[in-house]
Amino acid sequence: MENVPFTLLLLAIVEIQNNIPSLLTRCVGCAFTIGRIAHGYSFSQLHDGQKYVVGGTHARFRKAGMVLTLVSQGVLSGFALYCGVISYLNN
Repeated sequence: MENVPFTLLLLAIVEIQNNIPSLLTRCVGCAFTIGRIAHGYSFSQLHDGQKYVVGGTHARFRKAGMVLTLVSQGVLSGFALYCGVISYLNN
C-alpha cells in the first residue's frame, strides 16, 4: 500500500500543472488502479495457508499488477519532471 500515496501525489502534481492532457493522466491512473487490483487478486487466490508458488496461476496476476504499478509510477514521474521543467523554463 505504500505505492498508493506516492502515486496519488504524482497524479495531483501532474493535474495541477495542467501541462499534460487529462486523458493521459486518467489512463495512467486507471492502469495503476487495475495493477493494484490484479496484485491483490493474486493473493486472494491462495487457499488455506497455501504458500506462494512462483509458477502458480496466480503468479500471472501478481506480475501483471507489479508491472502496471511500476510503469504507471514511472510514467507519472516522467510527466511530473516534464511539468517541472516546463514551468521552470516559462518563468
